[in-house]
Amino acid sequence: MILTLSRRAVTAWLFFFLFPAIAGGQLSITEFVADNDGSYLDSDDEASDWIELSNAGASAVSTDGLYLTDNASDLTQWMLPDVTIPAGGYLVIFASGKDRKDPQGDLHTNFSLSARGEYLALIDTDGITPLSQFAPEFPKQFFGMAYGTGTNSVTESKTLVPWPATGTWTVPPADLEDSWRLTGFDDSGWNSAQTGIGYGYRFPNFIGAGGDTILEMRGIAASAYLRIPFEVDNPAEVVEMTLELFYEDGFAAYLNGELVASANLPTPLAFDSISTERREIREGDAMESFPLDFAGKLRSGENILAFQMLNDSTGSSDVLLIPKLTAETRDVSGGVIVGYLVAPTPGAPNAGIEASGYVRDTTFDVDRGFFEAPFDVTIGSATPGATIIYTTDGSNPTLLNGTQVTSVNETSPPSALVEVTTSTVLRAAAFKAGFRASNVDTQTYLFLDDVLNQPAQPPGYPLPWRSRNGSTIPGDFQMDPDIVGSVYSREELKESLRDLPTISIVTDVANLFDQQTGIQVNPQDAGAASERRVSVEMIDFADGSPIQVDAGMRMNGNASRNPNRGKHNFRLAFRNEYGAGKLRFPLFGSDAPTETFNQIILRGGNGNSWVHPSAAVRQYGMYIRDQWFRDARFAMGYPEALQNEVHVYFNGLYFG
Repeated sequence: MILTLSRRAVTAWLFFFLFPAIAGGQLSITEFVADNDGSYLDSDDEASDWIELSNAGASAVSTDGLYLTDNASDLTQWMLPDVTIPAGGYLVIFASGKDRKDPQGDLHTNFSLSARGEYLALIDTDGITPLSQFAPEFPKQFFGMAYGTGTNSVTESKTLVPWPATGTWTVPPADLEDSWRLTGFDDSGWNSAQTGIGYGYRFPNFIGAGGDTILEMRGIAASAYLRIPFEVDNPAEVVEMTLELFYEDGFAAYLNGELVASANLPTPLAFDSISTERREIREGDAMESFPLDFAGKLRSGENILAFQMLNDSTGSSDVLLIPKLTAETRDVSGGVIVGYLVAPTPGAPNAGIEASGYVRDTTFDVDRGFFEAPFDVTIGSATPGATIIYTTDGSNPTLLNGTQVTSVNETSPPSALVEVTTSTVLRAAAFKAGFRASNVDTQTYLFLDDVLNQPAQPPGYPLPWRSRNGSTIPGDFQMDPDIVGSVYSREELKESLRDLPTISIVTDVANLFDQQTGIQVNPQDAGAASERRVSVEMIDFADGSPIQVDAGMRMNGNASRNPNRGKHNFRLAFRNEYGAGKLRFPLFGSDAPTETFNQIILRGGNGNSWVHPSAAVRQYGMYIRDQWFRDARFAMGYPEALQNEVHVYFNGLYFG
């Protein structure tokens, strides 16, 4: 059977899932991550790519002799070892390139996955037949997102074992081994009851009809067994299972014979064991919840939820067990599709499909830079039926923020025309229902006359600056009127503004100036919580074309963090969560030792600078002393920090 999902018109790629009528045909690739964010690590604590295999059949299957490959020209690229996947079960294999095949440890392929998109397949033992494949390639992948099979249906809560529920219980006189936990066990000689079971509790409905165990347990035994049957039509519909309990003092819960939850158990656990801890249930207490790992354990038809209830002593005055089993289910009657999942779920049923494809990136027909006359810029996206949303205040465009421009119809790509007459930071993204939105693109257009006329309080910016402790900072936005025109001509200043490269930082105004969360007005904030997402543009660098990347920005330095300093140092961190993960750009020229950076510092200068609060320090402001020593040491062959003077703009405003 070939399922061709391109008929759904959800993406421009063609995907096949093949299920031949052979044992291995029960297996398929149901989920993978090609750009791991660290939420699921291998045994080396590394964020390797991973691939999930699922057994959709009614019987266990061995992976012995099967192959995984990301190369359509090499179908036997990596052979799987002999690992048995139970019916309804999963196997997670890391695609790391480490090539490990020990079934007792992590499995690692000899290849890793490309987030740009590539072929991926599970191949049968003949080395030819695809059991499951993404062909000709899976689409572009995103940081921390999983891709795989699922449905678009909304999950629905369902109670599988209510309270009360009908079950059977006994106090075992001897070891019954494991059979009592399974379906098919003859419990006709056990006591029939409505849950809960136990004794010593007088709260309404806590001890169900037939559930009082006092005569069989008190002074005689500390453990009792409980079996509750329940039905599941289709295990593939179950997304999550949660066991809720009132219990005193300990318990072991089994789903079709396999332990899924426990508390206060001794080691080893015997038929007559006592609880290792004592606990009490009080009126008004809530049930304790235990998420269950049910992968490979749930059956179509009858299932058994079995318990061993443990008291803390045979002479205890009370003991209790009240279970309730619920599930989140989804309708799979509409068929299974592939797409970007709501969340990664390695080794467990997949989350729902968040998006069946992604919206193509926005484009601008005028690139960032400096301008002298007004112009129009056209924003586009190649995705038919998409909507372009743009902003000009530094904020992120979202479905709730910005100017929206829709496509003419579902078959036409969108196009937005924006008039630019003054210094503008233009941010845009494209959206479409059922698709993952494009990333936010940023273009800074600077007019030097506007820079020289920069006012004391630009619209939308606070003055004075206020920190969360209520203190005020005078703040300074204005281009010094004592300098413009009187000391230097406007043309001289314009020329100087182009003599050095420019870095444009664009972010929501609140990230800098909000009294509670702004890092410019709360400069002593530190750590990951103080990092703000920003756009970074490099303009007028001699050895590199203008580029834009996203990064995290936080404060840097020591004394320069003092709130009485209007100018602070900033650190830019390039991480996968923001974009490419590294800055690759000739910041210090093509002859520099490196063009790859994890972090860079925007050092505004503090000691021996013109912004220092002490006049005795300001008179020695040179801005070259520290770096002169670094450059001299570097020239002598020692490793040293590189430095390059730049002009910095925040949201189109000149900052020094």
